[in-house]
Amino acid sequence: RCLIVNGDDYHRWERGSEEWSDITHLHPDANEISSLEADLSALRAGHAVRRPRYDHDSGRFVDDQILDSRPWLLVEGLHGLYSPRVRDQLQLRIFLSPHRLVQLSWLLQRDVAARGHQGPDVLRRFYERGADRDRFILPQLEHAQLVIGYAPDGPATMDGVLAGDDLPLVV
Repeated sequence: RCLIVNGDDYHRWERGSEEWSDITHLHPDANEISSLEADLSALRAGHAVRRPRYDHDSGRFVDDQILDSRPWLLVEGLHGLYSPRVRDQLQLRIFLSPHRLVQLSWLLQRDVAARGHQGPDVLRRFYERGADRDRFILPQLEHAQLVIGYAPDGPATMDGVLAGDDLPLVV
């Protein structure tokens, strides 16, 4: 009865595209926000929509998918609360707010372990994206009705995160 509308399906480009060197994933212009708005309106009206599916493992768009409207729609992704047209269609607006060390730990786990990137490159990109995080992601928090925070459960340091130390969490 629930359809998950994946925000990554609205990326403009595949991973590795040259366009990503000029704009980060955190910038709304890197995503088809107007398509998300239109698709959500259609789904809420009971219509099916056709979308390319973004495979996060490969970073590629794969076969188109038909999203059939369902009674419950869950919109997830970095820009879920960015657009007023999307926000106005949501009955409950939730913002996940991980502590910066938690964000970095998750990013390192994914990009180093799963994608084979080097730790220093991941750290550099993390800091390069900070301005877009502050400008486009964090302001969405003010539109949330519920904020879920993730923080280290106990002392945590940047050196520990970079060394891959286990980071127990408290929600």
